[in-house]
Amino acid sequence: MQKVLLIDQEKCTGCRLCEAVCSAGHEGASNPSRSRIHVIKREWQGFMMPSICLCCAMIRRNFQRNSA
Repeated sequence: MQKVLLIDQEKCTGCRLCEAVCSAGHEGASNPSRSRIHVIKREWQGFMMPSICLCCAMIRRNFQRNSA
């Protein structure tokens, strides 16, 4: 069974934990620089947005569609 990390941009606090979890799942070690998720931060604007790779985005869309 494939696991999917669902990201809610509205709840993002910029902690970057999703980067560590993603890299651990894909690479076998917590290395955020190798993550397929990257948090775009503009702290002076209070803006944080997780950005995911296109393949992971398609998997997430299919997962959400099938679980509904």
